[in-house]
Amino acid sequence: MKNVNLKVGMFLQMRGLPQEAFNAPQSKVINAIDDLRKRAEVEFDKTMKLVKTSDLDLLVFPESCKVPDRYFNEIPEEDFEDLASVYEQIALKISREIGKAVIVGFEDCLDEGKCMITNAYANAHALDNETGLTHYDKHTMVERSPFDFEDYMDYGVCGYFPVIKLKGYKIGMTICYDCNHAPFSRIYGMQGVDLLINSSGQDLDFYKWYKYNKVRAIENDCFNLVVDGYIVDQKKQGAYALGYNPEGKELPCVGLKSGKQYLRQNNIYDWGEVYVFDLSKDKGGASVDTTLDQEETLCKYENLFVPVGNSAVLLKNAQKLKENLYVMPHQYIQDKKINNCHVVFCVVEGDDIFLPEKVLSLLYAKELSSVKDKRYVIVNRYGEVDKSFYQTKLSVLLKVRAMENYCAVLLESKNLNKCIQTTMNRGTQMVKPFQGKFGMDLNRTTGPEAIWKNKKGMSASWRKGFEWLVDQLNF
Repeated sequence: MKNVNLKVGMFLQMRGLPQEAFNAPQSKVINAIDDLRKRAEVEFDKTMKLVKTSDLDLLVFPESCKVPDRYFNEIPEEDFEDLASVYEQIALKISREIGKAVIVGFEDCLDEGKCMITNAYANAHALDNETGLTHYDKHTMVERSPFDFEDYMDYGVCGYFPVIKLKGYKIGMTICYDCNHAPFSRIYGMQGVDLLINSSGQDLDFYKWYKYNKVRAIENDCFNLVVDGYIVDQKKQGAYALGYNPEGKELPCVGLKSGKQYLRQNNIYDWGEVYVFDLSKDKGGASVDTTLDQEETLCKYENLFVPVGNSAVLLKNAQKLKENLYVMPHQYIQDKKINNCHVVFCVVEGDDIFLPEKVLSLLYAKELSSVKDKRYVIVNRYGEVDKSFYQTKLSVLLKVRAMENYCAVLLESKNLNKCIQTTMNRGTQMVKPFQGKFGMDLNRTTGPEAIWKNKKGMSASWRKGFEWLVDQLNF
């Protein structure tokens, strides 16, 4: 069991107006924005006063949080040429005022209208062996990413994924959708962090973030905490804080203002509250995947059939590109149209499925570069699967491997065989076997090609930087 004696506060801060407010007349919108700014400043000052008298070690703000204008007004105009430095200065001032280390989220929209999102960490009272200032830039679901930098690969991974040192512990930070992609957390895990922190925005799918962040804790053997921003007047279930221990067990937290304890953190909704996770109180242990009993269903379209527990039948007719990587030409008819593709089988033995680098090195293998119209299936093989191990860890991890890679995943063992597919919006479907076979929908297995393309918040050109990160993980 990993012992981490840190007390971390997750600030569920008000972020902005609900979308319907912008349908009102312009004068009302202006008044609403002005009112929001005043409310946010009052909320901020009250909360910081409370935090100052608390015994927190670290206060975490959500993505693109609200910081009173006075902090920006105090900075010389010429300093704004280096916005990362400006954000660090503001975070440092907040840290100095409250006497705690802080992670503060900022949004930079000054570069040709393309917003870049940053987390600034500051500890105004850092000791010689502690981190005083650093920052992390969001990589995905953003208008401008570090992947856009021409010299991205020149700085080495540690330059973009700085490890924070606080009270003898190591901390890594990601922002919102970056938790959807394993490398951004795994780089910290391979640097031995004790705690990962994800600062997110609003309108998140709780069940996706539940699964992603539970798995990030498990695969990196560390604690993982999440804070979600909050839109004024949003539905109560729209914001939350989440916490997991290194075994993926959900952690309770306590409201700094209310003193109440919470466990099912998706029920948290009090904006302005700080939800405190005392990691020293964790006694270890795991918790069952809350989606364990997800109903198995048949796919609407079935265009590849795999014998339950016996994908080897298909692999006999596939071309072996390298160890554990196979390609099989395949033709299927859907809606009276003939489709030709190549099914890529990535075979992952046993617990290697818990190592993202093992999986990604197959999905992004250079040997696949000349293969056209690819569809991806991950085959995870075990001799026998322990029931408790499956219920607490393997079940949720296999779902995340399907979600994060937009592919199908097969679990094959002597006592347990499962098939998981991602949905069109990257949820999960448990596929029901029929007549001894799993019928897969290959339209939902386009893998990296579905992820790295030009669409809102993403760019096809970013794949080059992502593949470089995958290579770094496999050194």
